[in-house]
Amino acid sequence: QQHNLLLLSHLTEAELKVSLSARGRSVGEQFAHLHNTRLTWLESVAKPLYHKSLALPKEAVLTPDNLKEVLEKSAASIRQLIDNSWENGGKFPSFKTGLIPFVSYLISHESHHRGNILLTLKQNGYKIPDKLKWGLWEWNKL
Repeated sequence: QQHNLLLLSHLTEAELKVSLSARGRSVGEQFAHLHNTRLTWLESVAKPLYHKSLALPKEAVLTPDNLKEVLEKSAASIRQLIDNSWENGGKFPSFKTGLIPFVSYLISHESHHRGNILLTLKQNGYKIPDKLKWGLWEWNKL
């Protein structure tokens, strides 16, 4: 989550609208997708932690502030799911392989989209500041 927020903190509303194609997701839409994917999983595996009202519709106006707000909320619910799962021996309904594979999936999915976001920005001429570039990999400093 901190990596997503670090990346988001370097972006303007104009940069959130950047895309590599007319049909592909913009940078902002990729952040919204991360959030909505978390909600989809919560609906499937932890209904009490799912809040339909937090879902971002396709036509939502995406700003750094509103994306930060919803990403923090969905991350808090995922964190609660993880805590609850530990109390249940690392298991939860609808994901039979348990907590570690689930968290691994989330990490892979979000890393994939952060890579897409960085590539989209780079291909559109956005210079990635060194502080951001290296900050995404200096996990002990987050």
